[in-house]
Amino acid sequence: MKSNFMKKLFAMALAVTVAVTAVPVSAAPTYSKDQTLYMTSSSAGSTYTSISINNLTKSQTIAKSSVKSSNSKVAKLYYLERSTSDYSYKTDYFENGLKPNAYSSKSYSYRIGLQLQKAGTSKISFAIKGIKGTKTIKVTVKKYANPVSSMTITGIKGDLKNKTKSGNSVSSLKLAKTTKSAVVSVKANKGWKIEAVQLYDTANDRTTRMYSYSKPVSSAKLNVGTLTKNKAYRVEVTFVNSSNGSTLYCYYYINQK
Repeated sequence: MKSNFMKKLFAMALAVTVAVTAVPVSAAPTYSKDQTLYMTSSSAGSTYTSISINNLTKSQTIAKSSVKSSNSKVAKLYYLERSTSDYSYKTDYFENGLKPNAYSSKSYSYRIGLQLQKAGTSKISFAIKGIKGTKTIKVTVKKYANPVSSMTITGIKGDLKNKTKSGNSVSSLKLAKTTKSAVVSVKANKGWKIEAVQLYDTANDRTTRMYSYSKPVSSAKLNVGTLTKNKAYRVEVTFVNSSNGSTLYCYYYINQK
């Protein structure tokens, strides 16, 4: 008798827990109101980036006509993009008396693409349907700064630190021969930290090796295995500015035609 009572009590408690977790939580749209963006080269107008507005509902749309830049000589509007994420699940229980539990929710977001022209500040304003008032994101654009103190890739001659002196993208790197047990070694310049290093296999369209640091570091090494002569790769290093938390990516293209 006691055993049956405990089973029923457990089933009721579990059912209550399921009911609680199935209740969707509504939240306001999220975005950073103050952002620092670095130009990816010393050339004006050659840097394209974006800012995001997340956690919108289906009805909370942003009209293109509502998006403005207060200083187009610093940050020029380039595009407006809407995307959808679907979060759903269904759970079937083995305990007798418990019905399957299902939950489905969609989250919408926008990206405002920007073409960075020069260092300075601009306010990107926009209106969200159903929410009163105009929303504003202040963007501070900074000149390109080389985040690399040292960069070597096994099989490629020399230190590549000066390759990113005027821009974040390095092309025309060649492997002299197929190299086993290759290593990517990178050190950050003063004022920068390394958040992640990864190797991308261009031909197979996939990342083969990657390491992300929960706390950014000053130097990093990534064992990337065998680098094959004439096979195309991309090494990507994610840098974080120590003072303002902004992100800058450096790309190294190997054997690209």
